[in-house]
Amino acid sequence: MKNYVRQLRSKAQKARHAADEFAGDKSACSMRSFANELERRADAIELDGDTHLRQVTYQSEARARVARADLDAILVKSRRYNGIDGISGLLWSDGDRFTQLLEGPPDSVASTLRRIIADQRHRNIQIIVDQLVEERAFGDWSMAHLSADRGEAHQERVAVLLAGAPANVREAFAQLMGSA
Repeated sequence: MKNYVRQLRSKAQKARHAADEFAGDKSACSMRSFANELERRADAIELDGDTHLRQVTYQSEARARVARADLDAILVKSRRYNGIDGISGLLWSDGDRFTQLLEGPPDSVASTLRRIIADQRHRNIQIIVDQLVEERAFGDWSMAHLSADRGEAHQERVAVLLAGAPANVREAFAQLMGSA
């Protein structure tokens, strides 16, 4: 969590420098607002004093098959927001089903999960794991992605990515991949 706070403060500083460079431009105001929001989040985490992270793993079905290009667009957007919100994790998909692990500050994971549940592209969302953890299983990955259509080498990569995850999380991904 301390690394996340440092990252927030570093991003805030970069946003302030960018705002100074574009002084007088409309974008300078939004950059300053963004920097202030990052600082507010860092301050809130430090004041709270809770060093636990929330880790949620869910599975869902797509209402309609998700094409690779659509999934890529979802990942770009997710990575941008996850980086800001301090969320890391792993998304596995075969185009019809999803299994995703989200981890980060409890309030950030909760708001991300609410967005996912409200997303009309999903149905039959099942929370498999919802727990507090001391450290991340996926470090600085804003969202690692694995797909079902990649073969044996890809499965080995999944095993490496999941090596630091709790046993119940590894089992959830292994079951889904075994049925792909």
